[in-house]
Amino acid sequence: MSTGGNMIFIGKTKFSVFSPVSGAWKATNGSRFKTRAEYKAYLFSDTRLEPRITIFTKYSLPQLELASKGHDVALLVSYSEFLPEKYENQLISAAAKYPFLILEKQELGKPHISLESIAKDKLQTSNDPLQPFGIFRLDDDDILPADYFEQNTPYIKNEFIGMQISHGIGISAIYKDGTFFNARRTYHPMLNIGYTSVHRFDATGNMSQLPIAGHNIADRSYPIIMDSRKIGYLWTRHAAQDTALGLVEVDENSLISSLKRHMDRHPAINDMEEVYRAFPVLVNQITNASTPESTREEMITKPLELEGPGLRLKPKPVGGSVRITAATTCDMKSEIRNSLISFIFVNHAGLRIDPTSLDEHFKNQPISRSGNSKIGWFRYMSSKPGLNRTVVNFTLPEGVYLAVANIVKWRKHDTKIVVTSLSIESTPSI
Repeated sequence: MSTGGNMIFIGKTKFSVFSPVSGAWKATNGSRFKTRAEYKAYLFSDTRLEPRITIFTKYSLPQLELASKGHDVALLVSYSEFLPEKYENQLISAAAKYPFLILEKQELGKPHISLESIAKDKLQTSNDPLQPFGIFRLDDDDILPADYFEQNTPYIKNEFIGMQISHGIGISAIYKDGTFFNARRTYHPMLNIGYTSVHRFDATGNMSQLPIAGHNIADRSYPIIMDSRKIGYLWTRHAAQDTALGLVEVDENSLISSLKRHMDRHPAINDMEEVYRAFPVLVNQITNASTPESTREEMITKPLELEGPGLRLKPKPVGGSVRITAATTCDMKSEIRNSLISFIFVNHAGLRIDPTSLDEHFKNQPISRSGNSKIGWFRYMSSKPGLNRTVVNFTLPEGVYLAVANIVKWRKHDTKIVVTSLSIESTPSI
């Protein structure tokens, strides 16, 4: 239930509106398509529309329904007269299922329903026609958390009229074939997803002005309320979205690989339960692993300093392709090769495998076998002073599994080294 009363929120989503003269997007600014026909073919292609209609109707709208409990919410969805019939029918079916959905079929991209008129209608039937309300933005392939309007409710007040609300903390994940993967925690102040402006009508029936500045520079024109205490959005990435048009890759797998590289600057999610609470409809549909087929295990829950024998980690035995990602902080005395990570491999019965038996298999892989029998197979970790990130990739033969990973100091044992995170991800061999 709402803690601040039955607040009014009006949203706007553009579902493939044909606007060939717009310069706002790579799809329309002439950098990718040279003619209207090329742009139109792209805009209404199955490749572009299939993931969008699925994300919008299967995930985004059910989430919005959850978020709307205790509030009076409307979402205006504008779409083009050229939208293929099968997608228009899916929007019509969604509008029949979700009463808060208002469809606007535009001719030549010209709107005929305004957010102001929707707000006016709602206020006229409310207990207080002069109460403030929120206007929010939502792209057709992004998702808002189940408590989104609850997060905004404290700011839908008269003293905040003319301001915008931004939630900087969110989730970014790649969508493909019904699965969200490579989930990362992002911080993007003034991101467009769910951006909400606070309004009211005065006694003469005039609505406070809608912001006209771009969302990424909005704070230069009017005050922004920043609230990043909770997850505020899910930014979906996929090969068919406008932002992917600026990449040089053309096939889907290459585009997704490029998206991963762009997303790698953000940390992976280490608490998927937090994500499930924010996005209940994505339970069993979203993973922090780098591929839908992979599994990922976070091995530590808090920073741990390396002491004495080091850090011994025992994951669930994993085989196939293995990716280990570790983050460490080293003091100013640290030097190259000041720490290493070693591995113990076992067979299907859980018995340790003789390290020398894997010499041929690992011959061209980025791990080495130490002459020190206490070390076995290992990889030096990045250990320069300050923050470090080490990624180790290797593939195991059939019937061989990683059972233990040990992190130890090497050489200068008086150095302070703290392991801040470590994950082990595995993908089964095909």
